[in-house]
Amino acid sequence: MLRLLFDQNISFRILKLIEDHFPESAQVRILGLEDKSDIEIWNYARENDYSIVTFLMLTLVILPTSKDIPLKLSGSELEIHLQSQ
Repeated sequence: MLRLLFDQNISFRILKLIEDHFPESAQVRILGLEDKSDIEIWNYARENDYSIVTFLMLTLVILPTSKDIPLKLSGSELEIHLQSQ
């Protein structure tokens, strides 16, 4: 199952909205990682099988640490198409 780790620039409240589809997801503040460097968060995500979700220059980006995740962003809706490995 895909585990998403939301960066501190995305509210922890999103977890409630996606829990049916991504129940093992987390947010850095909840995990106590809010003061960690990007490298430390990346390493935590990789070691714990998370893909990082963040905003980069007003664009939603998912940084897979071990999986390819093709994305389609149209308007305000995001579709995530998972490829079976």
